[in-house]
Amino acid sequence: MNKTLRGFSLIEYMVYLTIFAIIAPTIASLLHSTWRTIINEDKYIVAVANCYCAHDLLLKDAHKASKEPESWKKITEDEVIFTIDQGDIGWKWHKQKLIRSQGLYNASKKAWAKQTKSVVALGLDKVAFAVNTTPLVTTFAFSLQLPASIKTGSIETEVVLMPGTV
Repeated sequence: MNKTLRGFSLIEYMVYLTIFAIIAPTIASLLHSTWRTIINEDKYIVAVANCYCAHDLLLKDAHKASKEPESWKKITEDEVIFTIDQGDIGWKWHKQKLIRSQGLYNASKKAWAKQTKSVVALGLDKVAFAVNTTPLVTTFAFSLQLPASIKTGSIETEVVLMPGTV
């Protein structure tokens, strides 16, 4: 046997193992908490982007709305239906989904005669609509509430529609 090769003694091995047993869980814990923060921020970014996309589409539709009060066919806190040049557009918040409908709405039957639906946003905590009509001005306000499980916050917008304007 070659006596010039030196190995580790049991004491040296136990010291290294103890140091590793302290450092390894600390690094693993740090990586885990960093990863969890990144995942939560990613969920927040997706939720905010989803909310802003829904907001932009709703705002675009609101600007297409007729300025005349009689063109608003249904107004409730969680649903609004109004007339545009190409037919009717409806927005409804139902089971944490913001749903956009387009087609022909029969106000007397309170039902869509022809309808295309699309889910615009998922997981919102609350969506509220309000329409105030006067002979001079129609005001359409809406609020989109971000999920409380991610972070609190909301987007609130008010659109003023005046008869005779484009």
